[in-house]
Amino acid sequence: MKEAHTSALSWRPVETDSDWDSAAALYSCDVDGIQWPGSELRTDFSTLPAETPRILLLGSLDGEDVVYARSHGQHWYSEGSFSVRVSTRPDEEALARAGIERLLQWEPLRAGTRWETLARSDRAARLATWMSFGFQIKMVCPESRIDLQAIDVDRFSALTRALEREGLTLTTQEDWHADERPERFRARYDFEMEVVTDIPLPEPIVPEPYPVWMESTLEDRRHWGRCWLVIQDERPVATTQFYLPHEGAQTIQTGLTAVARSHRRLGLASALKAHALLWARDRGIRYVTTDNADTNPMYRLNQELGFRRVYDNLVLGAVPGGIQSGSAVT
Repeated sequence: MKEAHTSALSWRPVETDSDWDSAAALYSCDVDGIQWPGSELRTDFSTLPAETPRILLLGSLDGEDVVYARSHGQHWYSEGSFSVRVSTRPDEEALARAGIERLLQWEPLRAGTRWETLARSDRAARLATWMSFGFQIKMVCPESRIDLQAIDVDRFSALTRALEREGLTLTTQEDWHADERPERFRARYDFEMEVVTDIPLPEPIVPEPYPVWMESTLEDRRHWGRCWLVIQDERPVATTQFYLPHEGAQTIQTGLTAVARSHRRLGLASALKAHALLWARDRGIRYVTTDNADTNPMYRLNQELGFRRVYDNLVLGAVPGGIQSGSAVT
């Protein structure tokens, strides 16, 4: 592919409903079996804390949207992250390079200190593209999947009995926050900030200030009914959650599963996961996917439940001094 081809790319910010649908279609190119609608992608982008710098662009060629380029500043454990997705076509790596080069012109990206992206281990060409810009592998997060039609329902039902321990109450985030009592939000914030700092990552998660967490939590209501909490003495001690891209989806993703330090080794993580998987199976969902660092105890728990490794998500990192223009594409 000639360099002049990518120079003909036309870039625009994602603004209209049609733009979001186009961005979602490109985003879904790298997510096996999950097609995220534009409305869901738009909501996800908008729930970043208000002060977080962000950019999302579409690149079009000959009237066709072919590149999705996104970046945002500090959130959770990275000082910045960005991603580029392209449509499946012979010139896709040249288009990926063009997207990366376009993001490198964004001032907040250049001012950051640590930037991260993801690459799949089964897509060698894309991995090579990122590494040509100076990115290096920081962490391996296997993408795993479970077929809910193949699970042992009796075994999973038995696992859920740990939730019947005296003093524990199983509820959803939607029900627990039905009256929006401030002390309950604060209790969940304290719980989440405790458990996320225990996630094994190259750099530890920096806890969010409460107002920032509260803002994103309230904007994320659409998932509250699929987030389960175990409560004891008016405080959460365990959680698990699903992200459903749209009603009728056959493949969904898991979110955070965690247990308070005071309640570990009681079988609560396995019980909650089993409960959620049975819930999904009863609603006709076929597959559930998850990703965890291979050093995370949750990865081993998922394997014991029946999740099977499909490929590896490679967390790549770079600092501005290490980010460089990729080698020329000719």
